[in-house]
Amino acid sequence: MTRRLFVTALSAATLSALLLAAPPLSALAAPAGWTVPTQVTSATASGFDEVSVSSSLVAMRWTGFPVRIWTWTPGQTAAGQLPLSAYSDSLAVSGNRAVWRQDGGGLEAIMTWRVGGLLPAAFATGAQDYDFPALWGDRVAWLVIGTGDQRVLTRKISQTATTTVSAIDSGPKIDVAVSGDRVVWNGWDGHTWQVYTRVAGEAAVTAITADLAPHISPQVSGDRVVWMSQDAEGDGIVCTWKKGDAQPTTLGHAPYEGHPKVSGDFVVWTAGTPGDTQVYLWRPGHVQPEPVTAGPHSASSAGISGDRMVWQDQVGGQYQIVTRRIGESLLTTIAISADALADPVVGDNRVAWGAFDGTAYQVFTAAGPAVATGVTRPTVSPLTPTHGHTATFKSYLVPGVASFASRAKATLRLYHYESRHWRLRSTVTMKRASSGLRALLSASVKPRYAGSWRAVVRFEGAVGYSGKASVTRSFRVR
Repeated sequence: MTRRLFVTALSAATLSALLLAAPPLSALAAPAGWTVPTQVTSATASGFDEVSVSSSLVAMRWTGFPVRIWTWTPGQTAAGQLPLSAYSDSLAVSGNRAVWRQDGGGLEAIMTWRVGGLLPAAFATGAQDYDFPALWGDRVAWLVIGTGDQRVLTRKISQTATTTVSAIDSGPKIDVAVSGDRVVWNGWDGHTWQVYTRVAGEAAVTAITADLAPHISPQVSGDRVVWMSQDAEGDGIVCTWKKGDAQPTTLGHAPYEGHPKVSGDFVVWTAGTPGDTQVYLWRPGHVQPEPVTAGPHSASSAGISGDRMVWQDQVGGQYQIVTRRIGESLLTTIAISADALADPVVGDNRVAWGAFDGTAYQVFTAAGPAVATGVTRPTVSPLTPTHGHTATFKSYLVPGVASFASRAKATLRLYHYESRHWRLRSTVTMKRASSGLRALLSASVKPRYAGSWRAVVRFEGAVGYSGKASVTRSFRVR
């Protein structure tokens, strides 16, 4: 599992000498509401990989000597190297933060950096092998390999106590992923790879799979987990499980399946035969997946964030980066070129991808328009609460996947009528639970006074989604 790179650092002058002029993409006007694709890196004799993105940050790994992390934020003219990031891999981004694994020639560490920070900081260090860092918001999950044992750990950036979510044994573990407080990973049971999950604070691990088929590349969003498996004929299949399910569900069969990605309850992947692959979407309540593309396509690297899908395509000898929001009927081509465009990633409303002209690799990015949201008028239960007793408020957010966007926050604001004025008495962060096309927002409060009250739900702060306030709910408290 350990990956070490024994290389020497290049001087700034040597690095500058490697920067070359980048060939432009084929002319393509920015789609309505989109920014013009921006080349964030100069072409170099080496390349970039492990690109990860959010609306606030594009991060990538430079494969030159030494391997380093480069970052770009909106408003910058070009990406720059992060200091103290040599010998790095396993890069992940969420919101305005990046994490990665760093090998210092013997002492591995999980490093973190946030936009605006001067230097990266060590998040987890020790004389052990740390691997597979995953990030969601301010929660990090990762694997540590000790002497005779392997463990999957998690903690938030702001916390000091680390939680062990896996069993502590010598069984190999890989591909850690995290969403909210839920962590998933692959574990070897002595015969094949299985999928395991646990929410930080839960009493026990849940073994999602336990058969003889291989299960690989688990991904998670909220309480929904997706992964790749294999049927009896050896063909790839896409599987999913959500908390409360008795058994995993098979979503699609095909001679070839691209590794699935998930956002909320939406799952996307590519399927078909080499040279003729299409993008497929599955959503709850639909027995069969629905094709997103049709006809002469060679789609790959499908991803999803919120309700925006993205993938790489080849049509008529041209490479394309294509996107579509769930609910839209038309595809949007962001970039097109005779040179290779590959490996698109999406975070919130920002897409990033690589371009290769045969000699140099660059990274491009473009951002789409903010998505409108809606919040229903809150309900209150009981209809006439008693002061000092618990009242429960519920509202629904559409699209539901907006609740998974970076920095998304829903608040309940309660106003009490006093001295001929409405006075704000409570502001409570609401819990969010995905239910497909909408998300349930809920909060429990004990009103302190009898009389007339008003409740308003506000959704705000989500990158890529517009803020919204609900219609006011008036009620009385006994």
